[in-house]
Amino acid sequence: MHQRFEAFRALRNRNFALLWVGLATSGVGGQFYMIALPWLVLRLTGDPLAVGTVLAVGSVPRAAFMLFGGAVTDRLAPVRGLQWANVTGMALLCILAALVFTHSTELWAVYLIVLIAGLADGLFLPARYAVVPRLVSEESLQPANALIMGTGQVCMAVGPALAGFLIAALAGHEVASTVAGDTPGTFGIGVAFAINAVALAVFSVCLWLIRTPRPETQSQQSQGILSSALSGLGTIWQDRSVRMVMLLAATFNFFVSGPLWVGLPVLADTRFEGGAAAYGIVASAMGAGMVAGSAVAAVTRPPRQTYLGPLVIAVIFIAGMCTVGLGFVETTAAGGACTAVMGLGFGYVDVVVFTWLQRRVAKELVGRMMGFVMFAIVGMHPLSNTAAGIVLSFDTVGLFVGAGSALCILMAIYALIPTVRSLGAEM
Repeated sequence: MHQRFEAFRALRNRNFALLWVGLATSGVGGQFYMIALPWLVLRLTGDPLAVGTVLAVGSVPRAAFMLFGGAVTDRLAPVRGLQWANVTGMALLCILAALVFTHSTELWAVYLIVLIAGLADGLFLPARYAVVPRLVSEESLQPANALIMGTGQVCMAVGPALAGFLIAALAGHEVASTVAGDTPGTFGIGVAFAINAVALAVFSVCLWLIRTPRPETQSQQSQGILSSALSGLGTIWQDRSVRMVMLLAATFNFFVSGPLWVGLPVLADTRFEGGAAAYGIVASAMGAGMVAGSAVAAVTRPPRQTYLGPLVIAVIFIAGMCTVGLGFVETTAAGGACTAVMGLGFGYVDVVVFTWLQRRVAKELVGRMMGFVMFAIVGMHPLSNTAAGIVLSFDTVGLFVGAGSALCILMAIYALIPTVRSLGAEM
């Protein structure tokens, strides 16, 4: 019973409660962006490869800056890192919405905005995962993570569907475009970007109200960002289990990121009835599954360390099978069923693995730890998104079947490696 309600008791902590409100608000807004961006590119170009390259352009600087973003997070404190990244993202969204509303949307501008947003994300992501250990006690860490991640996944369950229906409902409001005048109305896409900007404004206020002491020691203050990042990398890289987590994360994201974020919009546009609304529903189904997985993590004790490796392998293997299934689905309901199953595993494993990582190193290294792990995750996005865009130009089914099958085969091979099977067992 104590485990079940510990997550909600964490909300008695003023700083944690402010963080939770801000992340919940910005989480809904972020889903509007995730739906609106690829839909805008499809409306402008009709080209799946363009969708993949736009997402890749955002992912490259995000991954490149991630290592330094973790060091900056440890130096400034996670809350300050979140503030800088948040204000930057809010400004970029205002510009993007203004371009749509003033009939000035051009693909080169989208590329530029996404590029700068990627740099901001390189600071935001390590800070997001490093801030919770600074606000709650160690025994409350997994329940608090479950609440934060579960709330984000509720946003994933609600936000995409809302965004999809909004864009579809406002599609009749014609807005001029620079693409030969034949682009359907994008007014709803502009509204989606504006909603995300307002959500980030609320998050900025919450972050400004959080009061935490600066945690850095004098030695950390005197150490440069580059040397801080490199010294942290040296310490963390010696941990074999962390290296295995990075390997598994990179493998998973290479084979799944592109099919989900580039392939799903194309499926919705060409195969599912409802277009943007269908895309939102399928994406929301994944969020709903992740909510359920996080809920399980919130009310149960962490699994034994000896089970961590097999658990991660099993979840990724099932995700590979579901990816194959997406290649053959013909309806929104069937697509949503596949993504919901994937989300269920993701939701549970995310909470368990990130809590394990946060406990594995000293608090002053958590930002860099998360920067390195997120680098392994995000670093695969540009490669995966670009490759998905290329493959989609030739064969939609082949993208999902090929990526999912390769992932299943690799997980079967990894399961034979003792180091992977014993992941975390030595802790």
